[in-house]
Amino acid sequence: MKRKLLVHSKTLFLCCALTLGLAVGGCTVSNSQQSSSSEEIFSKGLSYELLENDTYEVSGMGDCTDTDIVIPNSYNEKAVTSIGASAFEFYTALTSVTIGKNVTSIGENAFKSCNGLTSVEIPSSVTSIGKNAFGDCDGLTSVEIPGSVTSIGKNAFGDCDGLTSVEIPDGVTLIGGSAFLSCDDLTSITLPSSVTSIGENAFGDCESLTGVYISSIEAWCNITFDGSDANPLVYAGNLYLNNELITELKIPDSITSIGDYAFNDCKSLTSVTIGDSVTSIGKNAFSGLKNLTSVIIPSGVTSMQDCVFGRCSNLTVYCEAESKPSDWHTNWNTHWNDTDFPVVWDCKNNDVATDGYIYVILEDIRYGLKDGVATILSQAENLHTANIYEKITYKGTEYPVTSIIPYAFLNCEQLEYNEYGNAKYLGSKTNDYFVLVQAHAYAYTIHNDTKIIASGAFSACEGLTNVTIPDGVTAIGAGTFFECYSLTSVTIGDSVTSIGENAFGSCGALRSVVIGSGVTSIEKNAFIGCGILTSVYIKDIAAWCNISFGNNYANPLRWRGKLYVNNELITELTIPSGVTSIGAYAFENCASLTSVTIADSVTSIGDRAFMGCESLTSIIFKGTIEQWNAIKKGEIWMYKLPGKAVVCLDGEVAL
Repeated sequence: MKRKLLVHSKTLFLCCALTLGLAVGGCTVSNSQQSSSSEEIFSKGLSYELLENDTYEVSGMGDCTDTDIVIPNSYNEKAVTSIGASAFEFYTALTSVTIGKNVTSIGENAFKSCNGLTSVEIPSSVTSIGKNAFGDCDGLTSVEIPGSVTSIGKNAFGDCDGLTSVEIPDGVTLIGGSAFLSCDDLTSITLPSSVTSIGENAFGDCESLTGVYISSIEAWCNITFDGSDANPLVYAGNLYLNNELITELKIPDSITSIGDYAFNDCKSLTSVTIGDSVTSIGKNAFSGLKNLTSVIIPSGVTSMQDCVFGRCSNLTVYCEAESKPSDWHTNWNTHWNDTDFPVVWDCKNNDVATDGYIYVILEDIRYGLKDGVATILSQAENLHTANIYEKITYKGTEYPVTSIIPYAFLNCEQLEYNEYGNAKYLGSKTNDYFVLVQAHAYAYTIHNDTKIIASGAFSACEGLTNVTIPDGVTAIGAGTFFECYSLTSVTIGDSVTSIGENAFGSCGALRSVVIGSGVTSIEKNAFIGCGILTSVYIKDIAAWCNISFGNNYANPLRWRGKLYVNNELITELTIPSGVTSIGAYAFENCASLTSVTIADSVTSIGDRAFMGCESLTSIIFKGTIEQWNAIKKGEIWMYKLPGKAVVCLDGEVAL
């Protein structure tokens, strides 16, 4: 049972005066008073409640008007052991608090919304700090928590916008949910080895955090984080062990389990070595490590939870196990949007990943080797320099570097580039302009030494009116010239073999394009939105027939284009002997064609090959009716043709 006592200033002063034999008249009343101990000075007028254990709790301001509060060690010769719930809540005039050495607990909301509070002295007697105890105390810039504290309550320091650093002492085992939620200016947090549990959103929205300081990897791996925002690394990104930034993490053999979210978003990590004694790895344990490019999972790991490496966009995982162990979560290797990152199983004896690539890293640059060529892959964000290899020799086989995936160097903000013609390039050892990565809005030219053009490199370049792809470039990536609204003409060199998806999409001013004879594939929608593209120039009909078009918008003829071979307009088309296949969409909507002569070597005609050729009135086949009927023909290959029959050597076949 609590008994409430209010210390009235006038009564107390008279008692003190009589006891000490002082004259009352003419005295100035002080804002502090002595307790039963003549050495102790404390704030007057505070209200107290007597607790069942025969100690006092400070329950409120009472008549006190102090702005610098001193809570006594004792009151009425009994210890003051706690600060009650909401005791000083919303007392905005409060600027400092000194707490007596017998106080063991600070109650819920005790100093909540004391916006003027800038200093608080917590004695070593305090063992618990309650829920919302200092919540919304905007004036606090730092707080020293004594080693006696074992738990920090939910939202204890939440919304303390001025708090810049916190050192949690050894002895604290529990940090409650939202304990430091929305501490906007908090830049660093020190966590001791004693912490075993951190509640949900404990460090949520602490967007100024730059460092988390610990003293034991083993203790860190054993913390129970209640969600991703319980871990301050989500915002800090940098983990320090004994004041040294960890970039190469080694999980020691003393650790058998790595907990959920343990290293989630620890962006300082560039490599992780997992000890052979580890048997389980928790959910999202290494999620979001965008500078991590490879990791080896020992054969002793029998349990892997959901999304262990989620959002590790540049990662290849090497597993000693021959296949996924039965107790690994189905989505253990889910990366993002339900996609899986590549895994190399039985990595001691195998080097081919699940996506068919062999992954290699040379001078910090990731490549994928497949089908005799090398591709530049997505890169770690911490790259400063890049020396691109023009060819890679792996186990005696040479792989020329011919392409780059979309956005391979996205977010590599510190990467140094070579510049030419308002564009950014990455070089090899012999060619400073080997890869064109990104052009500025008003780029006009491509360096003659360029061999690879990255996807989206010229996207939305408003000043680009014409472009020539130099010989040596082998691929035009996806979206390379997307939305270049001023682009009117394109010349593609013979060395180019592939044109990516949406490569010239929405180039609304594009009127003519020259397609080199080396092109073998044009991905879907490569020329979508090119509504006035009317002239297509090629050198070789046989090469054109063999191009693989991703869809009808991959073919520049789609827009009622006229076809020119060696600069001569083609009205009477002859498919030469030796051609065996006329690809799907090959001549769809070709406005200039009036007649077609097809060699008897042709055995297949693709879907929509001559669809929409509205001027095509004559089709001649240089073989027999039987041979014509044997040709494999795609669906609606001749839809909307004005011609009524195919003329063969021995008669006609109706269309």
